[in-house]
This record gives sequence, structure tokens and C-alpha cells, in this order.
Amino acid sequence: MRIIFMICCLSAAMVMLGGCFEQKVEVERGIRFVCRECEKVIREDVEKLFVPISQEKNYKVKENKLEICYSCAMELKNNGEHFIVGNFTSTCFHKPDCSAAKRIKKSNRTYFTSKSYAVRAGYTPCQICKP
Repeated sequence: MRIIFMICCLSAAMVMLGGCFEQKVEVERGIRFVCRECEKVIREDVEKLFVPISQEKNYKVKENKLEICYSCAMELKNNGEHFIVGNFTSTCFHKPDCSAAKRIKKSNRTYFTSKSYAVRAGYTPCQICKP
């Protein structure tokens, strides 16, 4: 009787552990911001994890292609075309000559080719320059 009880407890413990002994692989998840014009990676918000093989397909890196890089924005400026300056921390966008846009730290700046791309990325218009 004691042996049967031990076997039942052992099998119940193995069921509770489930896939703990399943082989694990390294995966990435998050968002990668890629320039619309030149396909260069602007910044990444990606983390690496070790997950069981059975859950590998649940983790992905999404690509956001709404922004443009600094060099593409300057190329647009030199060609006389317009672009929008966004603040990454406040999610507000401005005209390039706006006083608020000039105060944005370089590390917090992002650029868009048009107002519609900024709005689609979740940014709101500046109350000063009203782009």
C-alpha cells in the first residue's frame, strides 16, 4: 500500500512540473524601430529570453517603420522637403522651427516624413506650433 501511494505522489509531482525539463532556446521580443527611407535601425526596445521550445513561436520582434533617421531628415531638409520632429519621451510632434522642438535632447528626438505617420505612431501635435 505504501509503494502505491509513493508511485501516485511521484506521478502527480511529474505532472505538476510539466515542461520544466523541456529544452530551452533563446528568443527576442519587443519593438525594433527602422527608418522608412534607408532601412537602418534607429533604436531597439528588445529583450532576450530563454523559453521552452514549445513556446518559441509566441515571441516576436515587431518592426515599426513609421519614423525616419536623422540623416534622412537632413536630406529632406536639404532638398527643401518638409519633415516633422517628434519627442520620444513626451510623444509630442513639432515643426522643425518650433521653439519646443529646439529644446528636445538629441537622444529623445525622432523624425517623421509627415504628420499622418506621427499620428499613426501615437504622437500628438504640439500646442505651440500646431503642425
